[in-house]
Amino acid sequence: MICEHCGAPVNINEVTGIAKCEYCGTVLDISGHKIDFQKVVSLLERIRYFRNKGIVKQVRPSIVNGNIIFPDEYVYDGKPSYLCIKCKRKFNLDKVVKHMFSGHPELLDSKDTTPYFRKHPELIFYLETFVQGLESLENDLKELHKMQERREANLVNSEKETVKQIAGYAFNTVSSSFLRFFWKVFLFLFIFALISGGVVFLLIFLLKRF
Repeated sequence: MICEHCGAPVNINEVTGIAKCEYCGTVLDISGHKIDFQKVVSLLERIRYFRNKGIVKQVRPSIVNGNIIFPDEYVYDGKPSYLCIKCKRKFNLDKVVKHMFSGHPELLDSKDTTPYFRKHPELIFYLETFVQGLESLENDLKELHKMQERREANLVNSEKETVKQIAGYAFNTVSSSFLRFFWKVFLFLFIFALISGGVVFLLIFLLKRF
């Protein structure tokens, strides 16, 4: 993260969400910070519109002595450097986009946007890369959310299936118990009927004899 006051890197305490600048000592509370994806994407669409209309052009960099060199750039100590049109600070090429989004995002929405990107067309490439990273992150978060929803749905279905299995087992157990009970009652009544019938038949036989 870049300090929005001086552009220097800051250290972030992941526990408290507090960022402190190593250069000017500015303390920033980023615990509730959120990136406005829609604003960034709309800015990119505006820049692409300028490029398609020929107002700005995207150029391919060339590599000289291991350094990426763009046309019409100001090189200081062998590193690309740019001047912020709002605060007039100079930044290396790898920090300029971070400065624009963390310190002065209104640069992209000011009247100087068009000439700024005409003078530094390579920033379109960095901005597109930045937005693609945000879109990729957003897609990853959406996929993670979908996976969580599927997991919760599978868990609910699993719980329902477990309840069904328990209910089925209980029903089968109760049914088996009732069947065994009725079978025993039937056997008891059948045997009782046989014995009773035998006794009655014997009594009738004896009465006829005597």
